[in-house]
Amino acid sequence: KLEEMKKHPSDQPAAQVNIEEAVQVNIEKNVQVKIEATLQAQIEELRVKLVLAVLTALFVLIPFCYIPASAAVFVVKERASKAQHLQLVSGASACYYWLATYAWDYAMYGLMSGACMLIFVLYDEPGYVGDADQASCTLLLLLLYGAAALPMVYCYSFGFESHSTAQIVIMVLNIISGFVFVIAHFVMSTLPSTQDADRVLVHLYRLTPPYVFGEALLTLSSAWYQNELVAGEVVVVGRKRPRREPKKRRRARVNRLRLEEEEE
Repeated sequence: KLEEMKKHPSDQPAAQVNIEEAVQVNIEKNVQVKIEATLQAQIEELRVKLVLAVLTALFVLIPFCYIPASAAVFVVKERASKAQHLQLVSGASACYYWLATYAWDYAMYGLMSGACMLIFVLYDEPGYVGDADQASCTLLLLLLYGAAALPMVYCYSFGFESHSTAQIVIMVLNIISGFVFVIAHFVMSTLPSTQDADRVLVHLYRLTPPYVFGEALLTLSSAWYQNELVAGEVVVVGRKRPRREPKKRRRARVNRLRLEEEEE
């Protein structure tokens, strides 16, 4: 370009414009390559976080299978020691007895849920507290699970006379109906040979609160990362190329530079 400018001085403005355009296009290409590399790295990171979100949900589910089982200890112990019978004979209403028991157990469960939310916030887990909507959904899920799991524990408690046995057996039942059934559904839904059976069994799984809680927890956390992943891929696939200057405008700019040079 410089040799052509020396041979043809009248074409210097046009050559200068072409050089500027070439430099600009080169810079835009370099910037675009860096942006694409950054976006690809972010997408790979989100894919890893999606897998970790599934594991996190499973590990969060395990302690919440234990927590409701502790409500059976007090109920079974009162029935075994005839303390419940004494209260009912003394004139206490059975409805008020169970409402008071439920209110106390739910209050204790609410404190546990608050502590769990505090841990999510301290560790800044976006799958559960990524924004206000995500945090409110997580908190509502924890509270609704407690509201459904405690009555089921009371129903289980009528089959036991020992409070320690009741707590252990109910823990095992919650782990089976929650952790085991969630993994079974996750595996069977991906295998073509078991998908038909899974479509039938999942309706039975959903009769138990621990399974519904585990499934909702997995869906809540994985949906967050899936949305982030899809958004990142849309940015890469649907990227816009830098617009080049139209030919008419470029010619007009060249002519203007020539006139300015002639005037000088």
